Parts: sequence; structure tokens; C-alpha cells
Amino acid sequence: MKDQPPPKPTRQRILLTTLGIKPKSTKYSIDGSRTAEGKHAPLALLQLLSPAEKPDKVMALVTPQAKETSWPDFHRACEALETRAFDLAIPHAASTGDISKTLELIAEEIPDGTDLILDLTHGYRHLPFMLYALTLYLTASRDVRIDSAWYGMLEGTAGSSDARPLIWLKPLLDLPEWFYAVRIFADTGVTAQLSHRFRALKEALPKGPDRGPPRKAAHALEGFAEAYENGMPLELGLAAGKLAHTIEEQPLSKLVDHDLPLAGELGRSILESVKSIRFPGHTGLANGNSKGEWKPEVVLDKQELLRQVAIIDLYLGRDQLSQAIGLMREWVVSLGVFHRGLANDWLGREARHGVERELGTLVELARRNHLGEEQKDWADFWGKLRTARNSLAHHGMSQNAFSKNSALRGIPGFWKQIKHADDVWDHIGGGSGRLLITPLGKLPGVVYSAIKATNPHNVIVLCSAETEDGARLAATQAGLGAKPKTLVIEDPFSGYVEIGKLRSRKDSQAALLESDEVVVNMTGGTTLMGIAAQQFYEEAGALQRQTRRFVLIDRRPPAEQERNPWVIGKLSWLEQTGEDVDS
Repeated sequence: MKDQPPPKPTRQRILLTTLGIKPKSTKYSIDGSRTAEGKHAPLALLQLLSPAEKPDKVMALVTPQAKETSWPDFHRACEALETRAFDLAIPHAASTGDISKTLELIAEEIPDGTDLILDLTHGYRHLPFMLYALTLYLTASRDVRIDSAWYGMLEGTAGSSDARPLIWLKPLLDLPEWFYAVRIFADTGVTAQLSHRFRALKEALPKGPDRGPPRKAAHALEGFAEAYENGMPLELGLAAGKLAHTIEEQPLSKLVDHDLPLAGELGRSILESVKSIRFPGHTGLANGNSKGEWKPEVVLDKQELLRQVAIIDLYLGRDQLSQAIGLMREWVVSLGVFHRGLANDWLGREARHGVERELGTLVELARRNHLGEEQKDWADFWGKLRTARNSLAHHGMSQNAFSKNSALRGIPGFWKQIKHADDVWDHIGGGSGRLLITPLGKLPGVVYSAIKATNPHNVIVLCSAETEDGARLAATQAGLGAKPKTLVIEDPFSGYVEIGKLRSRKDSQAALLESDEVVVNMTGGTTLMGIAAQQFYEEAGALQRQTRRFVLIDRRPPAEQERNPWVIGKLSWLEQTGEDVDS
């Protein structure tokens, strides 16, 4: 027989009270219907609580004088009510040191796993404040729950009988927890405490439709936490809308059945916290309603860019750098997509990667001192932003020590200039389609085959003076619409110094920059021409062009290739995808 798991420890219920020194028999009531009499309010409370609500024992705080005058009768009365009671001696609390000692004494006597019932009727006037502070500490740091709290209003106005009311004070004890949860949420974006409050609220309600709103609020907060912690502005906007709509439909004051003081104020604080984060408007995504693939419904316009700015500024203000810098990088890309007129597919890979390559080109051209001042500022910002993002994304796993000041140097200032989303860097690079770069030896078929296999918009042929005419003939035979650009290598066997000059020519640089994609044939020509093709491939990568290399294989005998050059060889790519622009 398998060992049975040990039973879960049962929580104990303790009534914590204080005793005065002049007890007087008084009749008390709860809700004006049930009444009981006792020399102390907790004795009446013991009689009025239901069997499920009664404590397992009573802890009475007694000063030396109360120990002599009140404790004996109180102890006997508890025994008569079949309730165990014990006393805890406390000082008169004539100093701050006495108060600290009293709090420590009480805390030591309340173990984890306790549900406390508080009676705040008797004793010195400062004791309720002490117990109030103590309960905040115990519930925050220990496994202690406040079941209920009571105050016997001796000075209260009697009703039809002379019974004094026992007032339920639990909502006043709940208020600091709600306040703390809302404050944490508003100041840090952390939702755990607030979500827990809504979950507890749901459990306190009877099963039925009334549980729906607090459950929905808790669910929205959990979604909010996931999106917020991972820096996902779209998911965050949806969760914020769901939370706000829940509070708008069912205000917090109604959710808690009017028991929580200042519930309306707390609800407004929650709404204010998500006001700038939720999607704009009053329907659909703004209220957190989504079905299936909802992201295409999000429109990239200036309003959406400014909503994301508010989120980034929240992260910056809270020193949450990973989320702030990561989202700022994506925001700059979205800004470029918006101003380039690509908003219809603003989340698509092609649109975003095209802008990323453009920004990478700015950085490279700035390094070469080929930019004006305004463009240079954008390049400097993007370079610093990319470096900071990579350091954070890789958790500082590099030789350079990470510090906030060094990571942010130069970023916040330029961010303030651009976050209004009104302007963007001047367009640079791209627009002319696919560029083919290919070497040419003696047989023009390699150029023909490369053109037919890759279907480029423009072609650069690396050739010798002897084969330049063959390059043009091959392009015509392949049906190339544009005239190929020929870069002649005077010494195709050992003219290594010529490669750098050809690569840095203005027309070569312009052709690379204006291309959207560069494909490089590594087949044909001399060894030196192959080196030249590789260097053009690397130059295109440095200019952030999308680059790929390939080889062509023609298994026919050389004589057959010379007789009939216009045959497409088999193409094999050396890279499956383009280069990562952030690598």
C-alpha cells in the first residue's frame, strides 16, 4: 500500500482582543437582529458568531492592571462559552520602545496559518492603531489572514432596544491592501497584488453571474502582466482595454457591493493607469474584444505611434531598460514604415526588414562620413540604440561592462526630439529591385545562365576587356531589359589592387545602395574574379543589403558549352536566407 500524503495542516482561528480595566455588562447586537450580553464586547461576539465563524481560541492583551481586574472574570466567561483563552501581558506603552516591544510580543504568538478575528473595542486608545499596523505587517509578510474585525460602539445610539452595535470593520482593513495593489500597479505596472484582490473578490461572491466581472478583471490583469513584462505593446493595449472596459461597465464600488471605502476612487486610479495604454476609441479592440487573428485590425497611424510612445516613456520612467530600449527600437522601425507609406503591412517581415536595412545603411554611411548632419544624428541614434538593445538582449554577456548611464548615453535626448512621430530620416537605399553581380570568364554562358536563373532587375558583370562584349551579348540573349554594367579588371589574374577601386566607385556604390536585394554568382572567371565577387558580396552586406550567394553547375563538356552557351545551369544557393541586419 502506497504511503498516503500527510494531511494539509488545518488553519487555526484566533480572536485577538484587548481588555479594559472597568468592565460593564452591555447588550450588543449584529445588524440589529441578534443580541447578546457580556461584560466585554468579545464575550458578546463569541455568542453572536455562527459555529463556523467562532475562533479556536482567544488571545487577550492585558496590561498589569487589566491582568488583576479584568482577566480572571473574562477567562471564566470564555470557559463557560467553551472557548479556550490565554492572556498576553503587554506594557502600558508609555514610550515608542514599549510599542515596539508590544508588537514583537504579539507577532511571536501568532503563528503562520492563522485566520485572525480582531476585536478593537476595549483598552487604551492607541491599541487599535497598533493592531491595525500589526495586521498590515502579518498579512504582508506571513501566512496570516484577517477573517473579520469588530468594534463595539458603546457610545452608539440605541435602537428599539438598548443593544449597542457591533460594527464590522473588515472593509477598513481591506482598504490598505487595495490601495497598495492599485499603487503598485500604477507605479510599476506589476499586477500580481491587484489580480489577487480581484480573485479574492470573486471567491467571496456567491457562485453565479456576479462573479463574472471580477474574474474578467483578474484575467485582464494577468494578460496585462504577461504583455507588460515582455514589452509587447499590442497585447498590452488589448489587455488594458479589457481591464478598463470591465471597470467602466461594472465600477469597483458595485463590484464589492459598496463595502470597500473609497472604491470609486480606487477604480478611477486603475482607469487612469491604463488610459494612455489601451487602444483608442470605444469599441472593439479599445474594449479588449478580440477574436482569432486580431492584430491586422490595429491601424498604424500617428495615434498608434503616440500610444506606444506613452508605453516606452512608462518603461523609461521606471528604469525598465530592457523593455524600453527593445520597444524603442521597434518603434523607430514602425515610424519608418509609417512615413514610407507601408502602413498597410506594417507588421509584415518585408516592410520592417526593409526599414531596418535602411537604418543599417545610415550607420555604415555615417562611419564612412558620407552623410549630412541630420542624417548623421539618426545614424548615431540608431547605432547607440542597437548597441544598447543587443547588450540587454544578451544579458550583458560581452567583454564590456554594462551600466545604465553608458547604455543610455545619447538616447533620451534624441528620443525627445523624435517621439512626436512627425518626421523621419531622408530616404536612402533600395527601390531598384534585385541586383545580380557575376564574374565572366571566356564563356558568356555563365552570365546568360545567371540572369535566367535569378531574374534580376540590374546586372553588374566583372569581366576583362576581352570578354566585355560577351557580357552584353549574354544579357541580350537572356532578355535583360536594362543594359548590364561592366566593371573591367585590366589584369584578371593578379590585379588585386583593382578590386578595391572598382568596389568604391560611385556608380558601384550607387548600384549596391539602390538595390533591394543583391545576389552574387560565385561561378566563372578567374580566381581573382571570384575574390572580387566575394568582396562585392561583403560590401553589399556592409551596406545592409539583403544578400545571397549561389553557384551554377553545368555538367556538359567544355566544347559543348562553347558551341551552345545559351543553356541554364543548375543553381544552388549558399545561403538560405538574407543576413540578419542586427548581427
